Amino acid sequence: HVWDASTEAGPGASATRRPPLFRLTGHDGAVFAIAWCARTDAIASVSDDRRVCVWHVANALAAAPGGERSDEPAEKACAASWYAHTARVWACCWGADRTDSGGGRDVLTTGEDGRVRVWRVGALPNGVAPTARGALGAGVCNARVDGAEMLAELAGHAGKHVWCVAVDPAGRHVVSGGADGSVKVWPAPAA
Repeated sequence: HVWDASTEAGPGASATRRPPLFRLTGHDGAVFAIAWCARTDAIASVSDDRRVCVWHVANALAAAPGGERSDEPAEKACAASWYAHTARVWACCWGADRTDSGGGRDVLTTGEDGRVRVWRVGALPNGVAPTARGALGAGVCNARVDGAEMLAELAGHAGKHVWCVAVDPAGRHVVSGGADGSVKVWPAPAA
């Protein structure tokens, strides 16, 4: 769900309970993490269905009946979806902004398979991205689908489970934390 955090709660709402603006549907399992990209107004989400979904807030608002608050699915908002790991995907964050060169944005994901993956999502001008739907079988991760491409795989944590990932504000370094008790600092992949 996406909520309006403004001071005006809207009709039928109280100070402690607000209805959502809309609900984004598309994952086939529990959603473990979400990240909002302020520059493009896009949301990335990851799930135990092994997929990444990229949503565009403007598209979701347009899909809501009359642009009003709704608990009805805003399924038209999903711009890209692909299998990112061979097991559950635990975390995501937005990485380097390559939109100035027409290259899109990077989405980083971590998974139960012990990997950090860096994905290039197609150009996101004005919150629009090409549609991508990954459709490979169980245990397979898409290295390239329309609208998204894996740029790098960062493997260095011992065992399974890389739980978290972040990118420094300048976009030069990737930091990951794993079940092995370590925090790894990696150079960010080049364009």
